[in-house]
Amino acid sequence: MIRSLLSFAAAVWFAYNAAAFLPVSGAYLNEGASGGIDGDPGAVAVTWAARTLFAGLAVIGLALIDWDWLGRELRSLGNLPGREGE
Repeated sequence: MIRSLLSFAAAVWFAYNAAAFLPVSGAYLNEGASGGIDGDPGAVAVTWAARTLFAGLAVIGLALIDWDWLGRELRSLGNLPGREGE
């Protein structure tokens, strides 16, 4: 369940940031894309692309974690109390 939610969040994050650079009637969905460092929109695009890639990879990485295995390992170390009936 958590993998599906995190994968969906990653997809939404990428789509939102990709749409931020589509010109809409001469305006940008992301106002920061029209200016930037010394008015250079290319610098803003590169910065946003790097942030999007990093954040997206972090969310995808969280989606790939085997949360059940991690919980079992932590419980076996005594860091988390086990649930009744297990």
